[in-house]
Amino acid sequence: MATSGAPAEPGEAMAPPAASVAGGLAVYLDRRVIAILFLGFAAGLPLLLVIKTLSAWLTESGIDKGTIGLFGYVIAPYSVKFLWAPVIDQLPAPWLAGRLGRRRGWLLLTQLALIAAIFGLGQTQPGENLLLTALFAGLVAFCSASQDIVIDAYRIESLPEELLAAGSANYVTGYRIGMWLAGAGALYLADVAGWSTAYAVMALTMLVGVGTTLLCAEPPPPDQAAAPPPAEVASQAGRQYGQWLAPLLGLFLALVVGGEFGIWPGVAAGLALAAGLLAVSALFGAAPAFRQGVVAPFRDFLERNGAGLAATILAFISLYKASDVLLTLMANPFYLEVGFSKSQIAWVSGTFGFFVTFLGAYLAGILIYRKGILPGLWIAGVLMMASNLMFALQAHVGADYALFHATILIENLSGGMGTAAFVAYLASLCNRHYTAVQYALLTSFMNLLAKFVFVPTSGFLAEGVGWINFFLLSTLAGVPALLLLWWLARHPAVPVAVDLPEAPARTSP
Repeated sequence: MATSGAPAEPGEAMAPPAASVAGGLAVYLDRRVIAILFLGFAAGLPLLLVIKTLSAWLTESGIDKGTIGLFGYVIAPYSVKFLWAPVIDQLPAPWLAGRLGRRRGWLLLTQLALIAAIFGLGQTQPGENLLLTALFAGLVAFCSASQDIVIDAYRIESLPEELLAAGSANYVTGYRIGMWLAGAGALYLADVAGWSTAYAVMALTMLVGVGTTLLCAEPPPPDQAAAPPPAEVASQAGRQYGQWLAPLLGLFLALVVGGEFGIWPGVAAGLALAAGLLAVSALFGAAPAFRQGVVAPFRDFLERNGAGLAATILAFISLYKASDVLLTLMANPFYLEVGFSKSQIAWVSGTFGFFVTFLGAYLAGILIYRKGILPGLWIAGVLMMASNLMFALQAHVGADYALFHATILIENLSGGMGTAAFVAYLASLCNRHYTAVQYALLTSFMNLLAKFVFVPTSGFLAEGVGWINFFLLSTLAGVPALLLLWWLARHPAVPVAVDLPEAPARTSP
């Protein structure tokens, strides 16, 4: 696990605080970091167009709530994007790769497809042909998830490690701005000009991503000296890894699909995936393309870290934001039950908190640039736990408006810092030969416990123990992750070989 910060000069420790802050802020002026801001915007824009914004359109079209709920199927590509990540990671985009490069070629292809899909969605009539609306919504989600795969890979490969946190902060900021525009902005446009016009404008807004793709530089290719072994060396290993990987991925898909659509669709999807992978492994286990695209990313992560360290890293990834995600569905019910009005909640949690999140993300970027990834994770983790104590205090005091601001300040500041630090940490774990696949899998694993354990049980826990005890227990939920982080700091992972001009110095946590 790399924890590098900026390379330290002999006298840097004596630098004035103002110079230190200026040096931290300067990372956001790097062209590569600025490009990530606009790519983050392009990634965040499509999501709400197939969730909240689309549900408002369906409601206005007279579609019943049960049918609207079934539209949850269209966002499945975001949960299973790791399935086609190897294709995007290893194969060049048709025609465009030779002109723009491997990453930028896929970026442009997915963005052009998104523009067409969003525009097409806006031209449908849900009240007349709901199936066509669902098909276009699913197409938008698939193209958006595919763009996410490429943007994540591009961000990791284009930024040296000391800029990963700044890039993560810009990505989070751009993503949230895109979501805001696709939510509030699209609803406003629909109110004054109609849904078709609103979606057409959103499609044109995706040109921000297209322009960024055309203007930014293709990341350097990985160092071929550290490339995977030749085909003849690992043919038997390819078959072996495929055989144990198939049931694991089948189980993972079963959990993902089962959480969304029920146990039997999950079982069917998991069995189908496992059977398909076993068949592919049997037929193509010795093929270089199969090994490099599907087997090698898993083998690289395990062999680089060893089974014990790899399992610890995955456990840490699953638990790091436990104290934070427990509040996902319980925050608004708590605010209302305490006695705050909807307008107060909209301002403090929705608007004030929205901008504080940006501040937290940028503070994390500066902190990690100066001190390294692990200190950023420590500070954000402690603050996320402290924010839950603020909620417990709020539950004890009641509807105190000033305290509400303080609670949301700490909650969103720590959340923004935690997200930026965590995204940077995940990026540091990826081998740049397999960026798209490994990052897609890590982010999918990150949501596993949150989606299927923490969030679904949070309501029962709050109802059973009361608000104050709920927030105290949710604070303690962050302790296991900090213990794992303490252990990981003393058992660092094997650094990933990257082709940078010079390796940044490692710093202790």
